[in-house]
Amino acid sequence: MRGMRAMVAGLAAVALIAPGASAGADETPATTVTTTVTQAADGLTVSGDVAFAPYTMQVAEDFSGDANSVVPGELGTDITGAFITSDPAKPNDLLFTMQMDSLPGGGLPEAVIYNWDLLVNGAAAGGGTSSNLVWKRTNVTGLTASTAPYIRLQTCAPGGTGNTCTAGSQLPGGMDMDTAALTATLRLRDLGATPGALIGGNGLSVYHGTGMLWFPGVTSDTAFIDEEFAVPRRDGAVKVAVVPAGAPTPKTFSHSATPSGAGANGAFSVKIPTENFAAGAYDVVTQACWGGNCSVTHTPVNL
Repeated sequence: MRGMRAMVAGLAAVALIAPGASAGADETPATTVTTTVTQAADGLTVSGDVAFAPYTMQVAEDFSGDANSVVPGELGTDITGAFITSDPAKPNDLLFTMQMDSLPGGGLPEAVIYNWDLLVNGAAAGGGTSSNLVWKRTNVTGLTASTAPYIRLQTCAPGGTGNTCTAGSQLPGGMDMDTAALTATLRLRDLGATPGALIGGNGLSVYHGTGMLWFPGVTSDTAFIDEEFAVPRRDGAVKVAVVPAGAPTPKTFSHSATPSGAGANGAFSVKIPTENFAAGAYDVVTQACWGGNCSVTHTPVNL
């Protein structure tokens, strides 16, 4: 059920484990870049430092209040959106957030199952026929007793006369009643993904069952995944171009650089030949991005 973009709150059978990360764009710090331009007879040396900031993308949206009566939305079954976040300080992890309209305490611990179908470059994570994130308050009837949320990546592959599905180990994350967010952190290697990979999926759902048993087609709410998330990559994350003074940021850049290091901070340097430029005033435009979280500087220079 498609809906308007929303950051609301919600779920239903939930014990608090860890606060869910807010995906509000206005709360996200910005990437920053500083640029120094040095002139020489053979061209410009553009160098500087970058501090990448986390990038959050909304990949699904759904109307608030459209959960059906199988288990009413006020019990925590009304999906309003989904987000994926990459933190440059932990570039090999991705944070998945399923946003609900509300998330009261109590509820139905295992009859309410939260599902995020995952695809990596159009295929199930790690191969097989399907892969999905699953959240439940407990898993007592599934023979994995837990008083904290059960959060696993489940993968299915052909076996015997049908599919054999296995659940991985418990994932970091939680069900937060204050923000009404379900969160899970997955490593790229668990997904079989690398920087630049596209993370998509067939949809989100709140379905019902107990333990390893579920009731096909019995859902309280579903949502489409509308966007693919490109895993940020450090390679070529800083781009540089020389434009006439006062010109806007170009759509394409002539040069790129890979910042040093492996975390959020790094240094870069790139050489730009200038023998084909006419004398005059120019701007050196430097753009640094972690995914869609970008910063641009314009540095004046006379050639």
